[in-house]
Amino acid sequence: MAPEEFTFTKFSRNDFYEGLNRRLVDMAEIGSGQRIVDLACGTGGVTKLMLEKLRDARDSVIIAVDHSASALKQAME
Repeated sequence: MAPEEFTFTKFSRNDFYEGLNRRLVDMAEIGSGQRIVDLACGTGGVTKLMLEKLRDARDSVIIAVDHSASALKQAME
């Protein structure tokens, strides 16, 4: 198997993984006015779910942090 078959990007697009993370974000009771730090955000899958939940909350802040520059680049895209 090729190395690209084992990337985090492919895993993070898995329906089960996204559904589980969506449930965790719901359980966190994220709401307007909060400041959130997403440590080890990876390619931003969970960050994206939080942004969707806070879509119209102009007074909220999410800071995404990861040690991998390439993962952060993917998250920004």
